Amino acid sequence: MGMENKMAGGVVTRREFLKGSSMGLLALGLGLSSGLENTAAAEQAQKALEKELNQEKKPEQPKVRIDFIFSPHRTAKDMEKLEERIKGADIVVLECRAWEQEDLELWQNLSNGKITPSQAFEERGMSMDDPDDAHWFEIYNAIHGSHKHIESIDLPLKNPLNKEFESYSAKPNNFYAQGFKNAMTLKREEREKYARLQLKREAFMLARLKNLIEEQSQAKKGPELKIAISIGAAHTGLWHKVKKQGLETRAKFSQLPFVYWHNDELVRKYFFGKKFDDKTLAHALLEDALSDYLGWPPAEDTEKGLRFLRKLVSNFSIQEIQSIFEELKGKTSDKRIDMLVEKLRAKNVTWPINEEGVDAFLSKHKVGKKEKKKDKIVK
Repeated sequence: MGMENKMAGGVVTRREFLKGSSMGLLALGLGLSSGLENTAAAEQAQKALEKELNQEKKPEQPKVRIDFIFSPHRTAKDMEKLEERIKGADIVVLECRAWEQEDLELWQNLSNGKITPSQAFEERGMSMDDPDDAHWFEIYNAIHGSHKHIESIDLPLKNPLNKEFESYSAKPNNFYAQGFKNAMTLKREEREKYARLQLKREAFMLARLKNLIEEQSQAKKGPELKIAISIGAAHTGLWHKVKKQGLETRAKFSQLPFVYWHNDELVRKYFFGKKFDDKTLAHALLEDALSDYLGWPPAEDTEKGLRFLRKLVSNFSIQEIQSIFEELKGKTSDKRIDMLVEKLRAKNVTWPINEEGVDAFLSKHKVGKKEKKKDKIVK
């Protein structure tokens, strides 16, 4: 790899040459030091050569490539593309806040084919009737028998930040009895608090990812280290931060274009230093009311449900939402449901009872068209 020198009839490598040179220079330096007091210069030369030798000992680091796989994570349908998208990866990183060592062991055993997804599911006492459990079963299927290294860069169980997440509450019990003005204030404060928590979490993830790259680069045999990170679609800020580190990275979304509901849009505004506007806040409030009282839209694909909600609430002006929240204030839970159904009917919309109803609505109402009319809160 380096230069070669012929000495005593043999071939000497660059490393051997540097070794011999360092000994000679050290002896020369010691000799000079007795008469010329050049010990410092000799030591400096020795250290420079030793540094050169030590650098030669280090193996060449692999090129790191990171694929972020963005998707919702509520249902099995959300994860159906995961298996295909992790095929080329050496390491698969799973999002799992408050993970424990036994989680890593379970995932690795699945990857190594030591247990089946059904066995892992049973071991955890999970049920396909629970959408979150069903989403994990799809992850188990994706990594099963892949023989990939499985990791998490998320907050482990004992990280103090988990307590902040556990104490966080999206809405107080009397949220819908507050009226519009107070609800807007509470929504702003809640979204800001949630965004701050997520930024702290992402900072931890970034630091852990750096450590993981360093650890695995030393162990990797080959020219390239490929990492696939499965994570929620709201965390694109983490991808941008990784890009700023100069690493080769790509983003893959479960759907393109990916549509966020207004609640996530507010969090993303905070991530990127943008101010909350009244329209987005009001639409997020109506999303809350509809999903809390009428249920989540009946769609296996979470992103489809997000598109449905976003387009549906966009049919309402701030003034209309203001009126709705003033009416909610003085009603019982049953009366609130009836009132919301009536408000939808006034817009020629019936809350869907199945996915076909969601599809029918979306086929008539395309997401993404901008409203041109001015929309302000009534003072």
